[in-house]
Amino acid sequence: MFSAGKLISTCDSTNDIVFIGNIKLRQYSEKPEWRHLPKAQMEMIIDFTVDPSYQGIAFSNLVIDLEILPRPTPAPAASPLPQFVWHTARNNYDWFVPSAAPAASVIDWVKPVNAANAVTRKLQIRLASVSVAAGRHDGKTFFIGVAGITPTERLHFKASVSAARIVAGLKSCEYSIDIGNGELSPKFIR
Repeated sequence: MFSAGKLISTCDSTNDIVFIGNIKLRQYSEKPEWRHLPKAQMEMIIDFTVDPSYQGIAFSNLVIDLEILPRPTPAPAASPLPQFVWHTARNNYDWFVPSAAPAASVIDWVKPVNAANAVTRKLQIRLASVSVAAGRHDGKTFFIGVAGITPTERLHFKASVSAARIVAGLKSCEYSIDIGNGELSPKFIR
């Protein structure tokens, strides 16, 4: 978990190649012509990055798994959990949500056909291929709308990243992250 500079991981990763880079939460105002509800009040910016020695190398099947967690206590009992939502600043990536099937130990991910079906607390971002260029602003940045949260609240969520390169599959640890408006996570969450 990232909270006051701390991250809590669920594993000891042997992955030293693919990482979740910076994560930032910022206030967001949706364009008036955006008719889909709920509208994003906040925007999460999350970076995928690689070890510098792998910059410029193509990776395939990039997957970032995100899950909004219950708010730590004390939280108002009537306060619903925030949700990931489509928004106009979303960049070019595939958005997957859990199927409506009963809960199982393995999640079946589906691509929603419209914004109403895209509202979720569990999100899987997919990109068929990505290459991280060398330079000062390394990484691939994703913009994700978040509804049901105000600028004074914190977003508590889990995140992990995986990608494939040639025949090697790579997966990071899963982290619990607690971040507030304007805060920036530490770099290189493996």
